[in-house]
Amino acid sequence: TSSSSSSSCKPGATYPVRFKALYTDGGVDENLYQQYWCDLAFECNAWGAYCSKVSPNVNVLGIIQTPSAKEQAALQHRAFLADRCRFAAGRMLARVPLPPLDGPPTRRQSRYYAKAGATLLRWSTSALERLYCALYASRRSLEPVGRSLELGLTQATAPGGSAPGAGDAEAVEALLSEKYHEILRLRLGSDGAEAVKDANPAEVLQALSSAYS
Repeated sequence: TSSSSSSSCKPGATYPVRFKALYTDGGVDENLYQQYWCDLAFECNAWGAYCSKVSPNVNVLGIIQTPSAKEQAALQHRAFLADRCRFAAGRMLARVPLPPLDGPPTRRQSRYYAKAGATLLRWSTSALERLYCALYASRRSLEPVGRSLELGLTQATAPGGSAPGAGDAEAVEALLSEKYHEILRLRLGSDGAEAVKDANPAEVLQALSSAYS
């Protein structure tokens, strides 16, 4: 993805643009169009890839388009999950101590958490969702690593641009619970919902980090 100015926008405003693949002469590996279609060549991510049937010298034809509302919502969803899970990832993978729920992290902690968040953004959406659900389930048992989902909620990270105020426990619960049940309802299904209830966050994170290392 990239940014470009437009005469129809406010002066100095930018909007994201990307290429949308229309045709390739390289085919698609194993005819798995939904998994390996050449449009993935234009996706700025590390969890999808275009795999051609023939090589080398494969040509891909694409057009420039602005992202749809669905694509923007998917990016916001991923950003929220990575932001909420970065504290647990920093704690369990780098052994960075968790800051208090009512206080800011140290400068050193912030650097590690930023790195953890950047790493999580390279994971697939389903992997982020599994980790979030495992952490949410442990949060209900008041485990510190699960309660790390509450750390640093701001307007920038909350869906819709609104975050609970300091000490607003009910609003925090509503925000995190809404995302948890959204994932169970739309992504995991009933079987997945049952499986994630007793998931151990450390085991989930270790398994996922090994897969993406």
